[in-house]
Amino acid sequence: MPDKTDLAIVLPAYRPPIDRLSEYVEALDTQLDPGRIHVPFDGIKDGDPQLRRLEQAGATVSPSPDRQGKGAALSGAFDRLATSFDRLLFLDADGSTSGESAAHLAEQVGGSSPTLAIGYRHPPQQAERQNRTGYRRVFSSGYRQLAHAVVGIDARDPQCGAKAMDASVWWQLRPTLRNTGFGWDTELLAIAAAAGIPVSEHPVEWVDQPGTTVRLTDPVWMLGQLLSARRRASKTPPRQPTPSSQTSRLRVANRD
Repeated sequence: MPDKTDLAIVLPAYRPPIDRLSEYVEALDTQLDPGRIHVPFDGIKDGDPQLRRLEQAGATVSPSPDRQGKGAALSGAFDRLATSFDRLLFLDADGSTSGESAAHLAEQVGGSSPTLAIGYRHPPQQAERQNRTGYRRVFSSGYRQLAHAVVGIDARDPQCGAKAMDASVWWQLRPTLRNTGFGWDTELLAIAAAAGIPVSEHPVEWVDQPGTTVRLTDPVWMLGQLLSARRRASKTPPRQPTPSSQTSRLRVANRD
């Protein structure tokens, strides 16, 4: 089993409910005992009392008064943390992914072969009935199909906010990764496919939280993100020679 202290967790946040996020940090710190929990916090000024609340919960925080975007926040945090930690895990800051699932996902990386482990949302039945909106279900299903058709991503839930990787994988994918927003996940997976990075897929216990940022205009915008991801992937050199018919398609090597 990998050493827990070599794990860094990143929770990108934009004006989150501070009490919920602080409780999530405390829960992750207790259950995973990582070397670092870092929160890139958009929409807040340095010196805000909310920052102190997160630090007391056990997180380091990098505040930004502007909304830099999920992808920019994650890439910036991974760039800094991958120099000191061997394993990187990112989770949505709303606490949708349980600590147990986060721990399981983190354990999938850090072995002898560098890999990328991705979660797919597996909500408890009662929580699904109570929390998940019909539009979000339609959006997730439609996006998954688009991602498969446009980019060749063979994954149950490419936008799931729970992904872990070895730091060495991050450094291989980073030179091509450019997305600064919501499409960061898809571009990451598309580049991993082109590079021939091994990918495993695992269910995460997940409860949809109120306050979704999914908008009715998102599907059209996301199509543009997918086309951009395909372009970025085409510029990625493969890690090892692969048949030309497979260089742009992500195949999940292992599924729980």
